Amino acid sequence: MKPQEPYNSNERFTPDEAVEILKRAAALEKERFSVEDLCTMAQEAGVSREAVMQAIAEHRSQQQQIAQEQERHAREYALQQQQERNFWMQLYQIAMLLLVFLGIFALSVMCLFPPSYQNKPAQPPRWAEQRTELERRILQLHIEQHNPIQREPLGR
Repeated sequence: MKPQEPYNSNERFTPDEAVEILKRAAALEKERFSVEDLCTMAQEAGVSREAVMQAIAEHRSQQQQIAQEQERHAREYALQQQQERNFWMQLYQIAMLLLVFLGIFALSVMCLFPPSYQNKPAQPPRWAEQRTELERRILQLHIEQHNPIQREPLGR
């Protein structure tokens, strides 16, 4: 089925419109074109071979710049990802250190200030209460020597 020609032969197109129309027409015909194919098409359109060669060179230069820009973006993204991983790793390490120091601090406080479960004054340990009669007598003599009590002389 041949498409109808719904256009006026005197109709004019801008360069951008011409590019889009020719691009679509070329895509309908072939997937790839050689340099000679491009030069032949350009000659039929009234474009010089030198202009086609310059356009090819500019196209290659643009493609190379695009590839370099994509590579630069990929490197920047990889660097950003690495920096983010490093940040989270350092944050994790700091959190672990803080937990260790908090644990050490809590143990120190527990040792220095044991919790009192009863509100009673501290009592001497049981071993101090379990003195023999001899130990009590020695202790009593010791206290008496250092705290002499005023006694009356025995002969009166």
